[in-house]
Amino acid sequence: MALSKGKKVLIAIVGAVVTIGAVIGTVFAVKKIKENVEMTDRPGITTPVNPGQGDEGQKPGQGDEGQNPGQDEGQEPGQGDEGQQGGGDEGQKPGEGDEGQDPGQGDEEHPGGGDEGQEPGEGDEGQQGGGDEGSGDETPGISEEEYYEKNLDLIKAALVEEYSKDNPKRTLILDEDSIVINEALGEIYFAGHTQGGLGAVKNLFFTAKFDNNILSHSQEKIYEILNSKTYDINFTNIKSIRGNLSTEVYNEFSNYLLKQKYDFNGKGLSFSKEAIVLNISEFKDGDAFGGQYIQFLVIDGNMIYTARLENAMPASMGDIAISQIMGYSNNVFKITAVNDFAEFGVDGAEQGGGEAENAGYVLDLSEVPISKAEAASLAFDIWSLNPEKDMDVILPANDSGLEM
Repeated sequence: MALSKGKKVLIAIVGAVVTIGAVIGTVFAVKKIKENVEMTDRPGITTPVNPGQGDEGQKPGQGDEGQNPGQDEGQEPGQGDEGQQGGGDEGQKPGEGDEGQDPGQGDEEHPGGGDEGQEPGEGDEGQQGGGDEGSGDETPGISEEEYYEKNLDLIKAALVEEYSKDNPKRTLILDEDSIVINEALGEIYFAGHTQGGLGAVKNLFFTAKFDNNILSHSQEKIYEILNSKTYDINFTNIKSIRGNLSTEVYNEFSNYLLKQKYDFNGKGLSFSKEAIVLNISEFKDGDAFGGQYIQFLVIDGNMIYTARLENAMPASMGDIAISQIMGYSNNVFKITAVNDFAEFGVDGAEQGGGEAENAGYVLDLSEVPISKAEAASLAFDIWSLNPEKDMDVILPANDSGLEM
């Protein structure tokens, strides 16, 4: 039967389409073979038995029966197996490895890939960069300055705790601003009050002393001792007259006491301009002039002095009475004790191991208003109280020619 012109044209078009389709199918088949050959070296990829071919009897590039090339049953053209695009394992995108991995990841324990559920570049479980579990930089060591700050808090806590042990019915309340720590003797001076069943006892001044001078060690060692609580503290307290006086009169009286000349073993002693008064208290003593006296501590350089004012004591210790004392001409001033003083801190503590306890010190008499001969004699008397320690003396007029 002869074909019409229109049918010839149609057949020609269909033939061309079939021919183009065969060419395209061949190209895709070759490309698929090439891809599979290239990916056989990649971890997690299995080489198909018949590259580029679907089920038995199918033409290259076709899926199941009746499907377009590369298409499974019920899929849109261009899809691979069920729910996939372009082939690969279930739920994966082209080029993916095992289940749940991002592109470029391999199988479990294979080089270049992470474990299941890990992000690319991760090492073992919970680690980044392949380090050991729980590894990291060690905690930096604590400096002496940091130990010092910790020790200050521990010392304050120790004072309260140890006082309560000695006085179960009383609680110690510290005036923290008044605390002065003498590293040389292992002593702590501070003002405060106590609270108990009989009420508060105010305006007390305390001296607390460690039974063995733990303050002569390094700050780290002191920290260990304070934490282990292998120490004992002894307390003494006296009544301060600070509570009787206004701040103005108390400060005026302190300055007055520092300007006086004191008797020490028959020799005169005066304090320098840098000296400070820690506390002023009243005592009754039949051996003192007038049956009572005022006692106070003075820190001057490397020494701490126990000093007295005797004679002509007034009946009270208020502002008016103290103002009268400062006008008396027959007051008697004495030094009854001299001890070493070194303010608690990092520099002194770094000597450690008890070295601070045996270290020498400097007695500065350069600004004391006495002659060189008097200063030398005074220095000898002070040194004789503790001859085991070396003492350098600075004489008046900055003459440091005497060494003991």
